[in-house]
Amino acid sequence: RIGGVKMSIDGGITGHVAKFYEPYVDDPCHEGLIRIEQDELDETITAYHNAGHRVCIHAIGDVAMDMALKSLEQALKENPRNDHRHRVEHLGNWLVNNERLELIKRIGVLPVPKIPFMHYIWDSLLACIGESRLENSFNIRSMLDAGLQITSGSDGPAYWPLDSLRDLGTCVSRQTWTGTTVGADQAIGVDEAIRMFTINAAYNAFEEKIKGSIEVGKIADFAVLAESPHEVEPARIKDIPVDMTVVGGNIAFFREGADGLSA
Repeated sequence: RIGGVKMSIDGGITGHVAKFYEPYVDDPCHEGLIRIEQDELDETITAYHNAGHRVCIHAIGDVAMDMALKSLEQALKENPRNDHRHRVEHLGNWLVNNERLELIKRIGVLPVPKIPFMHYIWDSLLACIGESRLENSFNIRSMLDAGLQITSGSDGPAYWPLDSLRDLGTCVSRQTWTGTTVGADQAIGVDEAIRMFTINAAYNAFEEKIKGSIEVGKIADFAVLAESPHEVEPARIKDIPVDMTVVGGNIAFFREGADGLSA
């Protein structure tokens, strides 16, 4: 199947190639780079939209975010299409102000923030773009309250291990790997975080009819944890051992010594 058509408007933030309106704090002569100009982006997104595809647009800087949203708004205005589920990768990391949030809601775009950025590279982000642009960043609470079915991208393959339990816990604890708390008012509950990484993730992949929840008729993919994420401190969710994973109804992993379980 075709999961989506990927395109990158700008580059990565720590390499100073994500495109912002203002210069980088630690590189005041540089604002980032654009890989796809607006006219080409408009034409490309419209073509794939009209062909019935879903587009997944990499946009990290606020210039790139606005370019992506402008192209998507134009394509949808010219050819309205229900349930398109167009995505913008990294939208939701930072700088989603009220104006951008209203536009995201109106055109039905799916923001895909990268929670590992908050966990692993918060200090680097501060060095790159400073506190003011990171104010209210990773505003998961606000986006869920707005009714957006967001999930988190792994940004893999990248510089860190893939670990959805770690990222789920970060949404609840709002703690970086150094223990710094980032925007505690944007923390979400455990159930909301679980939904974000299961049901919402399946929805983002057009697979909500077969994945995302444990119920009759869906693929038997699930994990058994050694402790309940509701009963540990939010910062410890990432450390809960996995006793067993089941993929397609078959045991794919079993932790020796898991209490109350037998392979």
